[in-house]
Amino acid sequence: MITLKSGVKLNGMSPQIMLAILFAQYTWFQWFRHYPFVITSVTDGHHSKGSKHYIGNAFDLRVRGPDNDWSAPEQQRRSYCDALKRRLGKEFDIVLHEGGSAHIHIEWDPEE
Repeated sequence: MITLKSGVKLNGMSPQIMLAILFAQYTWFQWFRHYPFVITSVTDGHHSKGSKHYIGNAFDLRVRGPDNDWSAPEQQRRSYCDALKRRLGKEFDIVLHEGGSAHIHIEWDPEE
């Protein structure tokens, strides 16, 4: 099941990102069956200048519970990102952000 964090906006999301969400969810449940698949941002939120979020070409995934009640193991997070990169191909960037706002950022960024 795909869950959206409260306040997530989907307006303007590209078809490529919708497809990436489906691939990401399928892959997530192969790696993290016991953790929820939660999208924390698509076209909403505050991001760096020029972020692909603002044009509907990026989304973020939660890697730990909002109250730290669960956390996907760090090594598995890396393996998940590697598996997803192989499935989505070179037109997508997958970035594992660690630290206080840990999440996985996925964006469609085709080479022109």
